[in-house]
Amino acid sequence: MTEENNARLDGKVAIVTGACGGIGRATAERLRNDGATVVGLDINPDVVANLTGERLSGAVCDITDDAALKAAVDKTIATHGGLDIIVANAGIFKSGEYIDAEEDSWDLHLRINLTATQRFLKFSIPALKESDNQPSIIIIGSRNFAAPGPGASAYSVTKAGVTQLARVAALVEKGQPFILLQRRHVCRAPLDFRVKPLDD
Repeated sequence: MTEENNARLDGKVAIVTGACGGIGRATAERLRNDGATVVGLDINPDVVANLTGERLSGAVCDITDDAALKAAVDKTIATHGGLDIIVANAGIFKSGEYIDAEEDSWDLHLRINLTATQRFLKFSIPALKESDNQPSIIIIGSRNFAAPGPGASAYSVTKAGVTQLARVAALVEKGQPFILLQRRHVCRAPLDFRVKPLDD
């Protein structure tokens, strides 16, 4: 990944959940490289060391803890003067789980993949509405919402729920440019859900 600042997002403030590694870390770094100031949240304490440098920082946060998540959002707003972009990326996947999935695992998938996403939107949307810098909401989805795997019951159900959550949010918050990212495609709302290549 290039370190060049493309300046497309200059002046914007972003929060990315599940940012310690993988898609989340890559997203946080790309947003920073494109000019945004980025705070990455993760339950893994390594997020602090993994996200460092100019306009990039990591903070430890259990997104299933409503008070902790709200505090992280509020601190970002207070520290950086607002909020323009949120990326709901945090999620878990456990394979080999069918309809008879263990209750603890099923509930954890729901809390992390679905409920925490709703809470993240709830705590962030008021600040996004105050932004005059083209605010955006990005929700990381999965092809499993349309093509569920028999051994990924909890994951598939929660990703279907996240897709519907994005659609409902887009209907309610018609003035906000909601974006739902699937595994390799992006669907835009509220105007439509046409699929287009992620690199477009």
